[in-house]
Amino acid sequence: MLDLSFNMFEGIIPLPQYSGEMLDYSSNCFSSMPPNISTQLEDTSYFKASSNKLSGNIPPYFCSTELTILDLSYNNLSGSIPSCLMEDNNALQVLNLKENQLSGQLPHNINESCKFEALDLSDNQIEGQLPRSLASCKYLEALDIGHNQISDSFPCWMTALPGLEVLVLKSNKLFGQVSPSIDYEKSTCEFPRLRILDLASNNLSGTLTEGWFIRLKSMMVEVVNETSVMEYNSYQNQVYQVNTVLRYKGYAVSFTKILITLVFIDVSNNAIHGSIPGAIGELVLLQVLNMSHNSFTGPIPSQFVYLHQLESLDISSNGILGEIPQEISSLDFLTTLNLSNNMLEGRIPESPHFSTFDNSSFMGNTGLCGPSLSKQCSNETPPSSALHNSKEKSADVMLFLFVGLGLGVGFAVAIVVIWVLPLRKKS
Repeated sequence: MLDLSFNMFEGIIPLPQYSGEMLDYSSNCFSSMPPNISTQLEDTSYFKASSNKLSGNIPPYFCSTELTILDLSYNNLSGSIPSCLMEDNNALQVLNLKENQLSGQLPHNINESCKFEALDLSDNQIEGQLPRSLASCKYLEALDIGHNQISDSFPCWMTALPGLEVLVLKSNKLFGQVSPSIDYEKSTCEFPRLRILDLASNNLSGTLTEGWFIRLKSMMVEVVNETSVMEYNSYQNQVYQVNTVLRYKGYAVSFTKILITLVFIDVSNNAIHGSIPGAIGELVLLQVLNMSHNSFTGPIPSQFVYLHQLESLDISSNGILGEIPQEISSLDFLTTLNLSNNMLEGRIPESPHFSTFDNSSFMGNTGLCGPSLSKQCSNETPPSSALHNSKEKSADVMLFLFVGLGLGVGFAVAIVVIWVLPLRKKS
């Protein structure tokens, strides 16, 4: 083993004379790799050179190695991904090329003996479609191709990946409908192991169907797992942990360890319309739900009351109608709420927990009222002091009326006594 990580080494990456099972050069200032690297990696299974200053194309000689984990993320590598790295290499389990300057299309003839378990190609400039041959990677658990230029429909064909748990396709050019609209197609778009789904900032449209959500079984029933995070073992049980960046509670958060318990759905910034499916309420393990900046209409589903693990709910900037269900105020884990810029109306639910949300959670809903907006509802019972003042004012008005009436009657009697009676006597 050779670990030189987290230093300030520069120049060419130094390789040990007789190879090494595990080589870690991450977080340095290395600028290049030696030309004879393939002959010196014969026995290497773990090679990590992330967060350096490596530039140029990815050397194709990585293809002729027996590497199981290759991490070249956070560098300045350019050009296209060598096709042999994904199509011919039968040993790679983890390939991380995140945040480089890679371009071109993904290799489309991935080997049927593919052993990929985690694939991270996010934050590059990759174009074209997702390779359908990825369906050959039966062991794939995490796929992150976010922040690229992928132009394709939602990959229902990935249901062929039985162990897929993390699917991040945000900030691409995906189009079309997410869930099938025809009943017989629904069974072809199942993701029973999926726990993290990020489709934010694409061009997705159509509606979301009830039946599609009830097939997300891992978001309903807790899966018993020996480890608490997604990780992969290499030489002498050296652990490589998968990481990703998700929008969590309004902020872009880097999860250096993906917890097995994290359950996350983000379909924000698309063109999805129709009502929000009540079946989402069956995803009882859901922690983060972001459906903001779409064209959803209809009410907030009352079934949300069953989302007892929910920590963050954002359905802002839609066309949501009706009242806020009173039941939502009982979600005790909810710490981030954004219902702004909709067409909601009525009284904001009152509870000690709900009162912690400020004006920004509800603004842009002209029909809403309640303490959180400092706008009193018109049909609310006025406080006791106001009632007391109102009674006093009523009493004063009545007293004034009686006094006025008494003065009027007295004046009329006086006129009769002084003028009318003497005149009648004379006549």
